[in-house]
Amino acid sequence: MSATTKIVETTLTASAVRMRLANDADPAKADEWVDLVIPIDRLRRGSGEPIRSSADLESLDLATIQAIALHHARDVVAAEMARLPNP
Repeated sequence: MSATTKIVETTLTASAVRMRLANDADPAKADEWVDLVIPIDRLRRGSGEPIRSSADLESLDLATIQAIALHHARDVVAAEMARLPNP
């Protein structure tokens, strides 16, 4: 995934934040995608306070929700990368 990856879609459901990242906002031009589905009850605010339900997300703007979800995804990926051998 290139450094120009952007969030091209975000969907909030009662149980998860779904996000799609791509290397181009135009689907016809994009050739790399990452789809994330993160259960809401796994998310935490910057203070560490858990987000327990979709109602907790209602007071947050979309950019904040996206940042919280991406921070969680980063932590999950970092833990997996630490477990795997360095190529």
